[in-house]
Amino acid sequence: MTDLQSKVIEGDLRAEIDAIWDAVRNLQGQEVRASTSGEMASSIGSQAFGGGVIDESGAHTSADLVDIKWILPLNLSDDDVTNIRTLAFDGTEWFYAGGDFEYIGGVHAPNIARYSIITRQWEAMNGGVNSYVSSIAIRPSDGVVFIGGNFTDAGGAATADYLAYDNAGTWAVVVASLNNTVHRLRFDTNDDLYVGGDFLNAGGDANADCIFMWDGSVHALGTGIPSGGVRAIVLDGAGNLWAGGGFTNRVRKWDGATWTQPFTISAGNVFALYIDTASVLYVGGSFTAVDSDAELAYLFKYDGTTASAIGDTLNGAVYDIDVDDDGAVYVAGGFTDAGGVDGADRIAKWNGTNWEALSNGGGASGLDNLVYAMLRLDSGSIIVGGSFNFAGSIQCQSIAIFCLSLSEAIDVIASLFELYASRTSITHDSATITDLTATNATITALIASTLNGKGIWRREDKATDESRTSNASLTNDADLVFNPITAGKKYAIRGRIFFDTAATPDFKFRLGGTATITPLRIVFKHIVPGTTAIVPAIETATFPTTTQIIAGGGSTGGYIEIDGQFEVTVTGTIAFQWAQNTSNASPTKVLAGSWLEILEVN
Repeated sequence: MTDLQSKVIEGDLRAEIDAIWDAVRNLQGQEVRASTSGEMASSIGSQAFGGGVIDESGAHTSADLVDIKWILPLNLSDDDVTNIRTLAFDGTEWFYAGGDFEYIGGVHAPNIARYSIITRQWEAMNGGVNSYVSSIAIRPSDGVVFIGGNFTDAGGAATADYLAYDNAGTWAVVVASLNNTVHRLRFDTNDDLYVGGDFLNAGGDANADCIFMWDGSVHALGTGIPSGGVRAIVLDGAGNLWAGGGFTNRVRKWDGATWTQPFTISAGNVFALYIDTASVLYVGGSFTAVDSDAELAYLFKYDGTTASAIGDTLNGAVYDIDVDDDGAVYVAGGFTDAGGVDGADRIAKWNGTNWEALSNGGGASGLDNLVYAMLRLDSGSIIVGGSFNFAGSIQCQSIAIFCLSLSEAIDVIASLFELYASRTSITHDSATITDLTATNATITALIASTLNGKGIWRREDKATDESRTSNASLTNDADLVFNPITAGKKYAIRGRIFFDTAATPDFKFRLGGTATITPLRIVFKHIVPGTTAIVPAIETATFPTTTQIIAGGGSTGGYIEIDGQFEVTVTGTIAFQWAQNTSNASPTKVLAGSWLEILEVN
């Protein structure tokens, strides 16, 4: 499917960027900072999580980036969404959610709703339905939406029981008066719809039990499926249909003429089936053994000959399965243990060697209750639906999005520039961007300049100690420099510097650089090495600021705080500048962990 987020194609560009960035910065419970080089860093409280550099391809070059994040997506409010059972996307504008709910996104939309990624608003669909929706399918040729579930009233359509389609704004009957729940819908490439559920004699056909094909009329598949219900349907590349559920043996294959049973599952239910590009079948459910092998409980794969385990056994049911382009397997359900990995709760990833938790950057992992559905985007992010209240450490109502990396936020924003290519220019914040079909390097630069704008703290961190000897000339710290700061702008500044120095050289510092600056008020506080006393100073007129000299008898424990505001009259740089106070062969050091931040405030 087309990347959901990359389809935002209307509205003011800066508003789009702000909205996406706010989602990353605020809804993750983190503060995200960007520098002019594109370097990213994040923190929760005082716990740092490193950073990385986005190269021209959009890839991170730093391995220490904490790059798995949960966020609350799609303009959701605090509505009581009891369950999200099914998710779908039409590839252009509409994202669909079905389940058990009255309101979603502040909109009264009983059990079925859609979200426009253009207007960023939820909408009710045709008055909703009177009970839960368990499956949504979109017809390939024309995008018409079909829904199945437990409802017996679809927007007032008297005989649209358990199955209905959207007929230009009203729910319409597919098969009159089905007699029980529809659990799964699946279209093939010919627009034929396969329907699975608990019903019998669909359309009056005595063989259309629990499953049938519909092309305008009901067609039984052989003699159907015995009682127990169909809860999963998948089609393979050879044209075979696989059905899973609670019936005898739990999985059967229809080759167009005959049902076969390739293996035996004697108890439980099959809820999820998936076929990968190599035609390997993945099976998930509540079963506890396959062909009497308990190692295959809840999840296994079948290559056409042999059923085999996927990693260590899970400890609970699987409700959905997806496999990405690299062969990583994502599973969701009710389990709370995947291979003993801490935090692999209700959702987990099999990377081919080990299970992985989907973590919120050092915070809580996984979901706190059942996950019924996953929708994976081209970017790799996954929208999940279920009955949970927390995704990682983020409070939510049964729906959340899992971003594989902070770089995805960059990728999302980059896509906005490409999607505006039909326009001759974009103007925002008094700047005009005309190169709308730019190379990745240009797009990255445009993103960096945008993210370094109003409302976002730009941060520079010192990753390694820096030592100076026999040098009393104030010069820029190797890391703590901002370039550029812009004429006509007002900035806030803050920072923490940690340093060590022997008694003879001592230490001196100031803020300096190539910009012309008027300090409005910059406050310095420092602790002399070997003491605990805090020494304050204030600068209101001079730039570079007045040199602060820190002299004392100790060698470790030096500390500086910087807080203030300044105005820029000539564009240039601002930096933390330091040196020995007395040139001496003994080393003076500014330590790793020191940092400086600026914020444009007008």
